[in-house]
Amino acid sequence: MNLANWLGGDRVAALANLRFEFGLTSILLGLVLLCLIGGLVAWRYLKDLKRIKGKVKWAMLAMRVAVWVLVGFLLLDPAWVGEKFDPTQNYVLLLFDDSRSMRIPLRPGESRGQALRTAYEEASAEFETVLSQRYALARYAFGERTYRLESLGELKFDQRETRLEGSISKALADFQGIQVAAVIVFSDGISQPTAGASESPEWGGVPIMTVGVGDSDRWRDLALSDLRVNRTFGDGRPVRVQVNVQATGLAEKAATLELLEGNRVLTSRALTFTRGEETQNIQLEAVPSEKGWLIYKVRVRLEGQTVDSVGVSPTEEDWVPENNQIRFLVDNREKMFRVFYFSGRPNWEHKFVQRALTEDPQFELVSVLRISAADRKFVYRGKRSSMVNPLFEGFDGALQDQPRYDEAVFLRFGGQAELAGRGYPEDTEELFDYDVVIMGDIEANFYSQTQLAISREFVRKRGGSMLMLGGPYSFTEGGWRGTALEAMLPVMLAQPVGAEERLDNFARPFKVEPTLDGHLSGVWALNANAEQDKLLWQDLPELSGLHGFAMTRVGSTIMARAQTDSPAWEDVPVFASQRYGEGKTAVMATVSTWPWAMATDLEDPRHGQIWRQIVRHLAVDVPKPIQLRFEADSAVEGAPLDMVAFVRDSAFDPKSGARMTLSLRDPNGTSHALPLEEVLDQAGMYRTQWTPVEPGLHQLDLEVLDSEGKPLGKVEEAFWSQADDREFRQAASQPHALQRLAEAHNGRFFSLNELAKIPDRIPWTKSQSAETVRLPFWHFPGFYVLLVVLWSLEWAFRRLQGQA
Repeated sequence: MNLANWLGGDRVAALANLRFEFGLTSILLGLVLLCLIGGLVAWRYLKDLKRIKGKVKWAMLAMRVAVWVLVGFLLLDPAWVGEKFDPTQNYVLLLFDDSRSMRIPLRPGESRGQALRTAYEEASAEFETVLSQRYALARYAFGERTYRLESLGELKFDQRETRLEGSISKALADFQGIQVAAVIVFSDGISQPTAGASESPEWGGVPIMTVGVGDSDRWRDLALSDLRVNRTFGDGRPVRVQVNVQATGLAEKAATLELLEGNRVLTSRALTFTRGEETQNIQLEAVPSEKGWLIYKVRVRLEGQTVDSVGVSPTEEDWVPENNQIRFLVDNREKMFRVFYFSGRPNWEHKFVQRALTEDPQFELVSVLRISAADRKFVYRGKRSSMVNPLFEGFDGALQDQPRYDEAVFLRFGGQAELAGRGYPEDTEELFDYDVVIMGDIEANFYSQTQLAISREFVRKRGGSMLMLGGPYSFTEGGWRGTALEAMLPVMLAQPVGAEERLDNFARPFKVEPTLDGHLSGVWALNANAEQDKLLWQDLPELSGLHGFAMTRVGSTIMARAQTDSPAWEDVPVFASQRYGEGKTAVMATVSTWPWAMATDLEDPRHGQIWRQIVRHLAVDVPKPIQLRFEADSAVEGAPLDMVAFVRDSAFDPKSGARMTLSLRDPNGTSHALPLEEVLDQAGMYRTQWTPVEPGLHQLDLEVLDSEGKPLGKVEEAFWSQADDREFRQAASQPHALQRLAEAHNGRFFSLNELAKIPDRIPWTKSQSAETVRLPFWHFPGFYVLLVVLWSLEWAFRRLQGQA
């Protein structure tokens, strides 16, 4: 009990803005008068006590002075003064965090929610009882939704998301037009961002008082966060995982980070923590062991911490096992990429690139090699002359079916037999059937305007990838400068140079060095370890035949550069790529990577590996005519997932009016038919939505028919629905967030053991309707008892000392 309650009783508890006043004068003047009274009494009484010595004298003096000062104090009419509110006109809103994070231990054996209930019940007489005497109370539970409470016993601590600011706004909206004295928020401070929430809500100037539930100083936890997964472009398409391991209160503890496929550990890393709060960024990599949709898991556990198929067990050193693992889905289905390689003339590069791609069944390679160019001049050689290309003269058999002298001659490897005599495609239907087009050492004037136009549309509209290789008849030397295709390239071509300078440039030896982008993306990486990768590249033979460019375009990515003895040619781009329209273009500034195959051991895989990685990089994101995409990076149970289907015909024009069947199989194997609605303002786009009700693998089958019922294609997709554990991902209490919130809104932050202080800290404003109440001290009988006791004691001492 404080002094105010002792002097004023229960009536004081009902007053806000409590203060002390004198009825007859100001406080300052009253104190001065009391000092004068005390001084005069002491001066006068000391004359009567001259014959008395020792401590008795000063005790008698103190009692006499106290008596007269107390009399003067009461005569000045002292009182407690405060405002008494009408509870029907003034409310205090109590908001209690009902989210799952309140199940997190405050200490071993007691959750935050349990600690809140216990502390609230223990302080009820000094907190809720006092508040209810001054204000009307309205209790709310909040999480992703906000609702009224009758008592704390209704809290379940099961809401999956905390929307702190949104909940305050919702509660205040219920009391619009009613005076709200304050909002008191009980929470651990963990909050999820709310879409559309104001960054700085005003809330009408209502003070926000916050009560922190949680002890961040004693916090102990081992957690995973910021998971990033990508597929590298190496053979086997390794899964590369990068994740942050956060350890709090675990100094000198050892842990193990594991990457699992199903329940089988693929790779692991031993960790040791040296500080009380530490974050380590770790990378793991493994090659999938089978095809199909694979469920992977990253898991971290302390040394000796047990695990099972569900997860990691809690311990006194790891309080929140829910954030020790993350599951994700890997698409390792068998995929085919169609590659068209058109080479302007026979060379070693064509041979070894073709061999590198055909070694991998993932690539369906169609390779066309021009072995003879068209001759524009007919030479008469007597009666043996003919219109047949000289390449075929001297062979037995009919010559009328052979190419003419003014037609180029091609060799075709793979693909359709009826196209064996043709060179570069001349219609979109044939070219758009490929994912990647490689142009190898071919001059620009070989192509017709139609072929150039469909090549541009292959990248811009179809979304394909085009790679242009170097060579004596490529880039500037091949007359590509100023053409429509040059504008697509990630580099700007240089001015032509003389024959002698061009010969010197092509004879200059150089080594290839991957850039940081090239290594991190995996496209130009021979080993995941940076040091090992650097050694492997240094060991490769030198190349020759390098092109120079005027500059690289803004937005392009350089993945490999040249290292030469010539300063002018140092760091010239060897490989660069960029987005163009819906697709991608790239340049390889040489046509002589073949020494990496011929000048190394027969079994050396590096040349084939780098070329397969380059082509995978170009092919992996090429869209299909029918696509099913998800409009979120991840699916979470209980959260709607928007899905969009894009339908294109063989020319990749949007297809409206398609008839679609979309079937979804949930983790229990139950099928659900999902309706797809066409987006009216965007042709060829269809939308639907699904809300996962449980975590696990969801598989989708999309079948598309045209308006006449003719099949257009089928698509299979899948997604993994994560358990909604957002409240456990950043599990440590956030008192600083609560403190910032309170300070920004004229409030204060309190710990859970300071509830009794809150009623007197609620600020009062003149805008609040209230009655001013005065409680005089002279009504308190204790003062009169004190006067009688002091006067009697002083009289007894005087009589004992022989005074009158």
